[in-house]
Amino acid sequence: MAHGSGNAPRAKSRQWAPRLWAGCSVRTWWRLLRRHRFAVEPPYLYIALIDTIVSVLNSALAGIERIVYGRKIARAAIAPDPIFVIGHWRSGTTLLHELLCLDPGHGSPTAYQCLAPHHFVLTERILPRLLRFLLPGRRPIDEMELAWGSVFEDEFALCLLGARSPYESIAFPNTCPMQPALLAHDALTPAESSAWRELLVAFMRKLSVAHAGRRLVFKSPPHTCRLRVLVDMFPGARFVHIVRHPYAVFPSTVHLWRTLHRAQGLQRPREDGLDEAVLSTFEYVHACLERDRSLVAPRHFHELRYEDLLGDPVGELQRLYRQLQLDEPPALRTSVEAYFSARADYRTNRFQLSADERATLTRRWGHVMSRYGYDSAPDSVSAPSSAAIT
Repeated sequence: MAHGSGNAPRAKSRQWAPRLWAGCSVRTWWRLLRRHRFAVEPPYLYIALIDTIVSVLNSALAGIERIVYGRKIARAAIAPDPIFVIGHWRSGTTLLHELLCLDPGHGSPTAYQCLAPHHFVLTERILPRLLRFLLPGRRPIDEMELAWGSVFEDEFALCLLGARSPYESIAFPNTCPMQPALLAHDALTPAESSAWRELLVAFMRKLSVAHAGRRLVFKSPPHTCRLRVLVDMFPGARFVHIVRHPYAVFPSTVHLWRTLHRAQGLQRPREDGLDEAVLSTFEYVHACLERDRSLVAPRHFHELRYEDLLGDPVGELQRLYRQLQLDEPPALRTSVEAYFSARADYRTNRFQLSADERATLTRRWGHVMSRYGYDSAPDSVSAPSSAAIT
């Protein structure tokens, strides 16, 4: 269906940034290229060359890290019962992730740790300061602030470490469309699934060196499809599922993939079938969630709506802490007030849907809308001011 364009995008501060594939080692970079038959289009060959050179540096730094910190990483104790923020893309997972990380007892992978996963224990005290100019300052998908120390999505780290991931489609949007089966390990061989688990644990050990003693909080939409894997690995893990009105999720997700394909792809994206891919992936994500949610103990699973979180962030977080049997930090209200006060001028992107688009979404996603009480078009919402949370 033809996607409504909505309001014109806000002016961006700076669009250029290096491709995330510069975080690969030689091994993972070679495997990624070979798996997708080296389908780098001519205008992007120079980027592939740069990433190839940088991959050699990453491998060298990884080797030094193993020599210097290998034993310390191997002995690192992972804090028990990590928290996984799950939910479809553009449902408010980033907001919830950042709010949970206001808790001083929580630690989260940062942008640098996720984009330099092979050697961040060795280099994160020096390189982020030297490479500050490489980040655009704001995320191109939504203009949220971005720094090397910002909380970040661990799926990028796993992908760069060599785990199979649907995010491979970001590099090759024309020849490798999104593969929903990669979300839930359904398309992984036993060896690939085992390697995925090993890489996640190895990454968590490295994070435990950087965030010693703190409970790790992860945010990754793909984890919504991996409950059975994550519960098997971490029986005491907590899961927080956030939802948002599908009328807002659909256009924002289409915008997300279009932006990532342009900013991070190695092909000029044609976007053939993108709308249908978003529709079917949403259905797959929620089907996986419904299939596996019973595997999680009720006291370890909590759901909330993005709109409710915006309307009463302190109250929603307090309910979350109670449901998951977590110790609420004493300064929760003060921290949340400061967080929103610093972002009082931020406004979310707004998109307009046609009547045909709304009809299609209601037909395809109506069961999800009904489940979470979304029976009509959403009101326009934006980040609340500090006055909204007193």
